Amino acid sequence: MPPGEQLWLSRLRCPDGSPVRIVSRSAAGARSEPASDDDPRQLQQLDPGRPLARGEPDFHIVEAVIVSCGDGDRTLFLDMYHCAQGPPEQAPAQLSIVPLELP
Repeated sequence: MPPGEQLWLSRLRCPDGSPVRIVSRSAAGARSEPASDDDPRQLQQLDPGRPLARGEPDFHIVEAVIVSCGDGDRTLFLDMYHCAQGPPEQAPAQLSIVPLELP
């Protein structure tokens, strides 16, 4: 799991303020389906510092993460394998996020 994804998930809070509990993680698939399994762009796109070229299909993997709160489970779809930037500061609907502590 990418470090930014782990950090973001660790900061999510349930409606009652408790941390979300991660139930499961699995690959949901690629954002775009490659024409063949050996398309070299799939490996090139594993480099988080490499931006997509204009018009290039996005083969990054989207993860389905099921999180649980006292009021039920939610499935979050995350794509944090590219774009060399920090994790988002927003939380999904009905959840909140703890502000990032800076050193």
